[in-house]
Amino acid sequence: MRRDRTLNTALLLTALLALSASWSRPPRAQQSLRVQPTVSVASLCIPQKAWTHFEKAKTAAKRNRPAEAERESAKALEIAPRFAEVYLFRATQQMRGHDFKAAVASAEAARKADPGAMLANVVLAGAYNGMQRYVEARAALNTARQAEADTWQAKYEQARAEIGLGHVDEALRLSAEAVYSAPEEFADVRLVRGNALLIAGRWGEAAAQMHLYLKSTAPQSHRAEVEQVLAQTEARMQRGQVETIASR
Repeated sequence: MRRDRTLNTALLLTALLALSASWSRPPRAQQSLRVQPTVSVASLCIPQKAWTHFEKAKTAAKRNRPAEAERESAKALEIAPRFAEVYLFRATQQMRGHDFKAAVASAEAARKADPGAMLANVVLAGAYNGMQRYVEARAALNTARQAEADTWQAKYEQARAEIGLGHVDEALRLSAEAVYSAPEEFADVRLVRGNALLIAGRWGEAAAQMHLYLKSTAPQSHRAEVEQVLAQTEARMQRGQVETIASR
C-alpha cells in the first residue's frame, strides 16, 4: 500500500519521543520482577564524584530546572569525559527542546565513549525520527545489540521510522509489539499504533487507539492535536473518505 503524503501538513499526528521517567522503565511483563539494570564495563570505571553530579542533573531535570541540569551534567563530563550515560541524558534533554541536531551529536558521543551503552542506538534513532530522517533512524537501530533491539523503546522508535517510510506491514508489527510491552503510563505509544493503523486503512482501530490515548491518566502533551485528528478521522469515516496521517 502506498502511503498518502498529501495530508502531512494538514493532518499531523505527532508522536515525539516522550522523555518522562516511564521511557526508561522495563516493559509491563517485567515490572513485577526484579530487573537488574545493564551496566557496562566502561560505566564501572566512572568516578563516584561524576555519578553524584549526574544524579543531581537528573534530579534537576525532574524538577524542570534545565539550566541546573546542564551545569551538573557538564561537571560530570569534566570529571569523566567518556561518561556515556551523561551524553544520553543530554540527548534526551535536547530532544525535549526539539534540538534534534544536538541530540544526534550527543547520542553519537555516547556511542563513541562506550559502544556498549544501553539504549544509545534507541536515543539516536529517536533524534533522527524527530528530524524525519527515517532511513538513518532505522540504520541506527539495525546496529543495536540484541538486548537493546528487543526493548520496547527500540520497537517504538523502529515503528516510527517504518511509518515515516510508509512500510505498512513492518509498522503494524512493530507498533503492536511496542503497545504490548510499553508501560501503561507511556501514552504516546498509542499514537504510533494509531498512525500504523491509519496508513494500513484500518480507521476504526486507529480511532480506538486515539480514544485510549485521550482516556489515559498519563501526561498527554499531544491532546489538542489528537482531538483534532480524531474528530477529522471520525467525520471522514462517516463519509467513507478517511485519509492517512503520517507520524513525525
